[in-house]
Amino acid sequence: MAARKLSWKLAIGAMFAASDSVSTLQVLNQEETTFVYSLVFGESVVNDATSVVLFNVLFKNFNT
Repeated sequence: MAARKLSWKLAIGAMFAASDSVSTLQVLNQEETTFVYSLVFGESVVNDATSVVLFNVLFKNFNT
């Protein structure tokens, strides 16, 4: 029973852990800082993908 509670907490944590870089991208000018803009955008995509995968793994573990 305790493992299910932990899995549920970890799944919720994974959902909220993804940091969104939209505000940073709004501040950066894509024409002036193309390299930094690309790095921040790529980091944001990786964070979102990791969060989705982690949530799915933990949520499936919670339901079993």
